[in-house]
This record gives sequence, structure tokens and C-alpha cells, in this order.
Amino acid sequence: MDYSTDLSVVDWLQINEERIYGNRFLQVTDLLPNLFATYTALLPSVGIIEGFPFEQVNLKNPSIAQLNKNAAIWAEYGIYNAQYTPTYTPTCFSDLATQFNLPYNNTLLARLEWQKRGFAIQWEQTASNLMNLLKAVAPDSQLLLYVVDYYRWAAIDELPSADQVVYSITIAEYIEFITAASFDATCYLFPEDTSWCLVNVEDRSFPILGADWASSEAISSQSYIEKLPLSPETQV
Repeated sequence: MDYSTDLSVVDWLQINEERIYGNRFLQVTDLLPNLFATYTALLPSVGIIEGFPFEQVNLKNPSIAQLNKNAAIWAEYGIYNAQYTPTYTPTCFSDLATQFNLPYNNTLLARLEWQKRGFAIQWEQTASNLMNLLKAVAPDSQLLLYVVDYYRWAAIDELPSADQVVYSITIAEYIEFITAASFDATCYLFPEDTSWCLVNVEDRSFPILGADWASSEAISSQSYIEKLPLSPETQV
């Protein structure tokens, strides 16, 4: 992929690294400019172990009996077993919210008890869903990628430069990079016409896509990826 040291092409994003990394709570407009018609959280793909006894796994009870019970349940379902991969049936976060009586909003992923191990993110499907969405929004487009925390990814092969640059990148190349970075890089992906922008931030629950009305229509029609509408003031 080609790249340029001219960073002026990202000036419109008004990226403030001190604000991004210095605050536990961020609003959407701390990450993206208040220029778009819509803002959307793109939720990852998630799977659940059918019949998993969530109510029997207690992570707050430190007794030996409960610890042994937790371990026995995990062993029964192949969790923490290097020789076995648990079977996770595809589900969605709206169903998890109903099952665990949690609000179906931008706070859901942080509220779920992932440590019980009865459900898990399905990263390969997440990458596939994201690729298909980007193809729907930007078919045959060459995109621009700016990696804020570029210094963290100098050793991975997917990026040809260890310096602060802007890449000209295909959708497939972006998916290869974000997958290699375990979806944990702070980066901005957008077309030259700046009609939309996808931001992914280290240690946050989901990427956010800001878009104009035309792009928003293409986004909303993609039912295979779970989405949550956000406002510019939503905390993420």
C-alpha cells in the first residue's frame, strides 16, 4: 500500500490524542467531528454456549466450593481447555440484553459478565461483517487510513511504515490490519470525499461510523451486522 507523510488530510478530523487517551469517559464528538448526519456503533459478532448455566457460575464468591464449582462447569463445556474449542452458537446483543435483563444501549458490552465465559466475541465473523459493510458503503473505493498509535504496530507486516503517515488502502488491507491489531488500534478510515469515517479506539467496545445521509442509508440496510444509533453526545 502507498502512504504519505502529508498529515493535512486528517486535519478535518480534529484528532485530540490527549482527550482520547486522557479520559475514561468519551463522547462521540471526542472521537469524530460533529459534521455527520448519523453516528452508529458497529457491534461485534457474538456467540453463546447453548445451555450454559450462567446462574451457577459466581465470580463474586471467593469460597473454595464456588471456585471448584466454577472450574467444574468450565471443564464440562471445554472452557480453558487447550485441546477443545467450545461451540458458540451465533446470537446477538439484543438477545443477550433480554436474557440478562440489561439495557440494550451503548453500555451493554461493558455490563455483560464476559468472565463467566458462556458467550464470546466471534472475531472472524466480526471481521467478515465489517468487510461486507465497508464494501456496501464504499464499493471499489480506495480509502485513507490514519493510525494514531502507529508506534504500537511497527512490528506487524500489514503496515509498510513505522512512521506517522497516512495510508492509501483497500478494504481488504484495512481488515488485514485491524485483525492483526486484534481490533485494538486507534485509527481512522475514510474516503477522499470524507462522506463517512470509521474510528476504532484502543480498549473501547466497538468502532463508530459517522456518515452523511447517503452513506447512512447504505449502512442501515446491512442487516447482518448489529448496529446501535448514537448521538454526538453519547458516552462511549
